[in-house]
Amino acid sequence: TGVYRAQVQGHRNNINAADNKVYGYSLFVSHMLFRNFFGYLEGERMNTVKQETEVHTSEWDQSLHIGIGRKVKVTRWLELQGLVLFNALHDNQDGRFNNPVVFKTAVRYRK
Repeated sequence: TGVYRAQVQGHRNNINAADNKVYGYSLFVSHMLFRNFFGYLEGERMNTVKQETEVHTSEWDQSLHIGIGRKVKVTRWLELQGLVLFNALHDNQDGRFNNPVVFKTAVRYRK
């Protein structure tokens, strides 16, 4: 998968785009365990670009998400997925991620 994330900050009088931008990529594998539950493993690499005054800084961050997900069939061709994951490489030193637990959702189109 590919990722690009931009932050928006809202104040009383206006809404501005934050200077922090995140982009990266991930590889994942999932395997059905039983009924609508599946195991999930994802390796992810994210680059954070910050602009502080005139200086741009860039840093790569790795994560390894391990967890379980559940799929719910909405229609014959549409499926929703919810995942609860644990980041095995969590490091709160940089302050980017406050918690090693990650929640993800997905929409899947099936023929």
